[in-house]
Amino acid sequence: MSEIFCDDLQELTRQESGIILFDNGEAIACNWNGISGIPRLSPLGNTVMGLGEQIPIVEPEHTENMAEMLEGARFIYANGEEVPTEGKVYRLDGLGLTVFAPYDWA
Repeated sequence: MSEIFCDDLQELTRQESGIILFDNGEAIACNWNGISGIPRLSPLGNTVMGLGEQIPIVEPEHTENMAEMLEGARFIYANGEEVPTEGKVYRLDGLGLTVFAPYDWA
């Protein structure tokens, strides 16, 4: 069975914002509306941008301990959001990251 892909995290999560945790421990909390591919820190470090890569569609897991799962993450981009507790977790191991879609974020 072949993988099915989408173009952005909004299509994957049905949300406009969330948290991306990269395997190196860096994290980005952002609005990913209109960003094609995985949001990454721009070269200037003042915004996020996508590289247009295809994102595999995976089934999410429910978590009630999102803050614990993000403990020790180094947020390299955020707007002062508090780490939520509940939400969906999308493990994109092939891309080296995990996407968190909190229930109380848009």
